[in-house]
Amino acid sequence: MEIMKAAQEFEKMLRYEYHFVLVRDRNSIPQEVTVRFDKTDFFHLCGLHKLRKGTFPQESRNKTFDRIYNGDYSQSELEKDAAYKIIENRIELISRLESFFDSDNVIFRMNSHNTKHNSKIKADYILSVRNTRSHSLFYLQAEKNTDCFHGNSCFQRDLSDENYTDGHTKLHIIKKEKTNLETAETVTLVQSFTKKTTSESTPDVVKVEFSKPKISGSSLSDALTMPTNRRMDLSDLSH
Repeated sequence: MEIMKAAQEFEKMLRYEYHFVLVRDRNSIPQEVTVRFDKTDFFHLCGLHKLRKGTFPQESRNKTFDRIYNGDYSQSELEKDAAYKIIENRIELISRLESFFDSDNVIFRMNSHNTKHNSKIKADYILSVRNTRSHSLFYLQAEKNTDCFHGNSCFQRDLSDENYTDGHTKLHIIKKEKTNLETAETVTLVQSFTKKTTSESTPDVVKVEFSKPKISGSSLSDALTMPTNRRMDLSDLSH
């Protein structure tokens, strides 16, 4: 996967913000997570810090991103580094990041006391997507002095590999919105729930419906792989 293509795809994400409303179960207080993207995140997300020292000059991450975006680095030279093969799965995930965020995610609250995988990643949430071939994970960490979260690590693994979400708390997405920061247009990717009480003896039924957003434009419609007409009763939510 070419690093320049990943940078060009990541640049598109700079104009978007994702807002999640999450619950652990029907009795928990909703948690709100807003995710934004910044040029300075790209270098670490792609794992470029793992390449040999001197590959990139000592300069701001913004400048390095711009150089990669403009194709100033030779792809063939980067691939000569043995570590490039190791980080290539990260670069591939970044190259389809919009599709990843628009799809049917599962999110976990990180358990800082979980030492099962000996992970050194410090994050607050894990965003996860599984398909028939692989398991993709994107780690979110709160930004200092803001109400937003940003990505600080990501990778993909074969389904046969260990499950990196084991030991962390699974949350349920009851609302997910995507906002274009340039146009202020917001698309609801996961619809908010509504309570329906039929009688005093019947428990509240809270349903969540997943559906494709009604919006024109190839960038979003082509990326979405979200199932339609899927409902979930919060009374069935497990811990």
